[in-house]
Amino acid sequence: QSADPALAYVALDRAGGQPCDSVHAAVRRWTAPADGMLSISGGLSHASAAGDGIAAAIVSSRSGTVGRWQAQQSKVAMAVGPIEVRQGETIDFVIDGIESTDGDQTEWPVDLRLAGADDKLLGHWNSATDFSGPSEPPLTAQVAYAWQLAFGRPVTAEELSVVGRFLSRRIEALSRALHVDPSRRAMADLAQQLLIANEFLYVD
Repeated sequence: QSADPALAYVALDRAGGQPCDSVHAAVRRWTAPADGMLSISGGLSHASAAGDGIAAAIVSSRSGTVGRWQAQQSKVAMAVGPIEVRQGETIDFVIDGIESTDGDQTEWPVDLRLAGADDKLLGHWNSATDFSGPSEPPLTAQVAYAWQLAFGRPVTAEELSVVGRFLSRRIEALSRALHVDPSRRAMADLAQQLLIANEFLYVD
């Protein structure tokens, strides 16, 4: 549920979401961890008798809209692909109102499969089981907190710059390896480095 008054009742959850109006859609985003061929399947459900139903679209940051559907007191099967995606490309699942804002709560579970050039499965994701929001603070805030815990002092600008380059390289490598949570793993690697640092072992 949105905490911004301007977004009123925009909501996202594992099942789907609810847009606010024709300007404020509910959007879930998937980012391609590698180049490949992406297949998407699922079902769009709208149950409320109120309003005029909902519209939904799948939008690629590289290719534009790749699918569009509408549902009103119905369930619509949807499928896209296989379509070519490239590493870092985003796929947005957009739930939008039509005219009325009444009864726009929508269920839209989607299943994504990414295959390589040899048709080998590179990854499988399901919105109902793999959905997550921005629950963690930014990496810079995590680094600053880790520095305070390990060394009892703030991180310097020079240290933050060095650590930023380390984390960027580590996250990129973990993403290429299709790690389930590259950012968290990279921070765990950094924490190990802090715990074996001389400043942590030998406190003046």
